[in-house]
Amino acid sequence: MSSKKAQESKASTKADKKGQKQEKRLSAFFVPQDSHNCLEQSSLESLQTGVSVSPIKVLDKEVVTPFLKKCLEDLSKDIKKDLSDTFSDIKMDLAELKERIHKLEEKEEDIVFQLQAVKDTQIKTELKMKEMEDKMCELEDRSRRLNLRFRNIPEDISDAQLYDFLINYFNCLGILTAQQDIKLSQYHRLSYRKKDQLYPRDVIAAFVSYDLRTQILQTARKMKINDEKFTAIKMLTGVSYLTRQRRNSFSTVFPCLKKFNLKFKWTAQSVLLICYNDIWKSFKSAGLAHAWLKDIDM
Repeated sequence: MSSKKAQESKASTKADKKGQKQEKRLSAFFVPQDSHNCLEQSSLESLQTGVSVSPIKVLDKEVVTPFLKKCLEDLSKDIKKDLSDTFSDIKMDLAELKERIHKLEEKEEDIVFQLQAVKDTQIKTELKMKEMEDKMCELEDRSRRLNLRFRNIPEDISDAQLYDFLINYFNCLGILTAQQDIKLSQYHRLSYRKKDQLYPRDVIAAFVSYDLRTQILQTARKMKINDEKFTAIKMLTGVSYLTRQRRNSFSTVFPCLKKFNLKFKWTAQSVLLICYNDIWKSFKSAGLAHAWLKDIDM
């Protein structure tokens, strides 16, 4: 603010000096009113005394031309000086502006660098969160690796009747023999139901033996049951909610796998493995699996 006021006062002082110079030039160029009075007095005196007095030449060419040239030269000098001062002020302002722009550019570079650092940190954090999510999902899946989920068991089967119902179901699958006894560490029906869920709540059963659990699951997938009591029952692996979501994203792939009679299995990270010509191929998304199935169909 102080520099701006100083510039304004400097400009006003220049304007006053310029106005004073112009007034001097005009006063020197034009004859003042007293010269006319002197002319009248001299003419009267010549009439009275009879002595001739030469009149004053107000606008003498020989006098005016050099005077005008001098005025023009002075005016040209003043204009040049004013222009020089103006240009110097403009140069100072431009230098000041350039310095401010340079500072802003430096600040912009700092801001861009900080933003990039924040983006890099965010990417690293997201990768770590994804890694932690996968680890938690894997731990939860491992804790449920002995579980099987049974769907469409009627709600009128109470918790006390669940064990006998499941044993009868395994009998229908042909799992039980005289030397084999199925042991369940625990079994229960889910306590919650989804709002739009039309089927009964699922039943979770935890087996003592992983091999037995795998045998039951594979037999249920291959064998067809004729008993109407058990025909609607579906058997699912006991996995975490996140794993179920990831696997459900491949739901459109399974009909194609059945069409080509291809074997498949899941990895711990819910990556789909498909066996084709005794070679296992991995797919992280349903789109990739569909594209590959389209190629082999052609």
